[in-house]
Amino acid sequence: MLKTFQDIYDAFWVEPVEPEPDPPVEPDTVGDFVLRLGVAETGQWGNRWAGRSEPDGEVVASFAGTEQDLTLSVTGYDIDIGDEVEVLLNGDHLGYLSAGPNDALNGGDRFFIAADAQREGENVLTFKQTQSASWIWGVTDLLLEDVGIESVLPQEHQDDNDGHDHAPDERHLLSLDDVIDLDSGLPLGEGGPGGGSGGDGCCGCSACAGAEASLDNEILITA
Repeated sequence: MLKTFQDIYDAFWVEPVEPEPDPPVEPDTVGDFVLRLGVAETGQWGNRWAGRSEPDGEVVASFAGTEQDLTLSVTGYDIDIGDEVEVLLNGDHLGYLSAGPNDALNGGDRFFIAADAQREGENVLTFKQTQSASWIWGVTDLLLEDVGIESVLPQEHQDDNDGHDHAPDERHLLSLDDVIDLDSGLPLGEGGPGGGSGGDGCCGCSACAGAEASLDNEILITA
């Protein structure tokens, strides 16, 4: 039987297949690992520790910028001197990890990261060995959090029943005249929350005195 052109066309026609879309490309990230707000990074990062090597003397982490003030908590390993490991945010100095026992963890440090110091998008935290790239050192237990007022307060100051006659929402702060209370606009040592009988924002109790030594790398601001 004589076939028409349409018959022949239909016999050989193959329905075109739509190509599958390319998988989304993950953005390049800078550094050894990514920090996410409120999620602890418990890996052991550093040089000649836990089988890791950092021949350039740097451990680098990245995190997404926020529109809020943050605190960075970090524990150092085998930090021999107070200026051995520098902490930088986007290349700017934040501070140093505190010294600790040899071949052991230090007591931990906390650094304040202001909202206006962060970039939109990716931010870079660098832990830089300033003495020798061959030294044993490291960081672990890193955590980014919203700024909280209880950062270095002794347990007595976090309980309502601490033996002091304070208003329920009053906070105890230690020698923080350079920190401004957002509600009153005054330095904390001049009538802001925590301005007590001890002066400079301290209530004068023994717990304040015992905590003062832990303020080297910790910064408190009002919530």
